[in-house]
Amino acid sequence: IINTTTNNTTTTIMNTTDMAQTLRNTLATLDIRRKSLEMEAEAITSELTTPPSPDVPPMGIDTPLVDREGYPRGDVDVYRARELRHRLACIRTDHSALMKNIEGELLKLNALNKTQNFNDIGKKSKNNEGNAEAEELAKRAAPKPKPKFDPVSGKWVVMNWDGSVAGAPNGEARNFHDLEGRQKKAHETELNELSDATENLTVVSAMDNDACTTLMQGQQDVDEHPSIPFAVVDGVDVESPAEAAGLHKGDLICAFGSANYKNHRQLRAIAEMVPQAAAGSQAIPIAVLRRKKMSVEDDVAHSVEAGEHVTVRLKIYPRPWKGRGLIGCHIVVYDPAAYEEPHY
Repeated sequence: IINTTTNNTTTTIMNTTDMAQTLRNTLATLDIRRKSLEMEAEAITSELTTPPSPDVPPMGIDTPLVDREGYPRGDVDVYRARELRHRLACIRTDHSALMKNIEGELLKLNALNKTQNFNDIGKKSKNNEGNAEAEELAKRAAPKPKPKFDPVSGKWVVMNWDGSVAGAPNGEARNFHDLEGRQKKAHETELNELSDATENLTVVSAMDNDACTTLMQGQQDVDEHPSIPFAVVDGVDVESPAEAAGLHKGDLICAFGSANYKNHRQLRAIAEMVPQAAAGSQAIPIAVLRRKKMSVEDDVAHSVEAGEHVTVRLKIYPRPWKGRGLIGCHIVVYDPAAYEEPHY
């Protein structure tokens, strides 16, 4: 970012490269959101269109949920069908808006790339012209080598300033230092192969670097604030990333990546962190307090004050899956007065 001041007016100009990288990061996050919505819609459609048994028709996406007399159908779960249909309609609306947003960001990125390429071509053209002129003057002023005998024409020839041959037919297309036409390019080929291999290396994007930095900071926060809860896991979906990570309903979250009791901003920090980690395929470290599971003989109710909790450290990988969201669990702000201790 470059700040310029003219007549007490400060104008902020963002480099086109930085703007393009910001747009790519935004597009990566939007794409993760798109995949999540599409996978959830596919799972809902499958449930609505799959018969529960051979003799029972499916709930259907738009089939009536009442019989001919106007009573609710008795062969399907009407409440479940309405819930799934409503969610599918919301997904379609969100998906349509999301695709328009992606299209707009792609148009912006394309325009920036064209501007950047045009500027690069202009700069290279000016630089090349200046370099070529200076190089030509230096070559013309340089001392010329001694004449050589040309075995092709049978004449003695001299070198032009550009290395071509003077005094021989088609001399402008020949090399004075290689009069016999032997082109030794083994070294050049080796350099070209090395250059191609270097260009084919995968470069970590700025977004991935930012994600890694955020998650490293999150690991430090997990270590620094291991026992002060700020959120509660209110529910965990089956076969979700949260379940795979080992989260349980009732877990008290003390650290979620870089979010802790000081900076979670009513859980907005978690909402911002999850899609970023999903876009970079990064794990988020978590620290939770969990009620210690007692033996059968000592299975009694416990409370937070009783100290019957242990700190559990986990890692969750946000990603699109067949359910809602990217982690598959419901997290609410921790309220000590409303919190109910889970019993295993």
